[in-house]
Amino acid sequence: MTVYKTEYYTLGRGKEADGEIGNLKQWDGNAYIYCEDTRDVQSLLEAFYKKPHKNGSYYFPVIKKITALKGHCIIDDE
Repeated sequence: MTVYKTEYYTLGRGKEADGEIGNLKQWDGNAYIYCEDTRDVQSLLEAFYKKPHKNGSYYFPVIKKITALKGHCIIDDE
């Protein structure tokens, strides 16, 4: 497994999880995704955004860049 630093921006979907994806950039973000291969990064990031934001709106991530990071991912099991 590898940690992938994923740079992305989001597009709005409104108040529905499967609503139409807008064309205006909402914000930029970084995600650190621990998975087998870069093929999994998009689906894992989309799954994260299936939950509504604290304001009740949904967003769709668009990946700009994926970078494999060397090292180990240590996860606290608490």
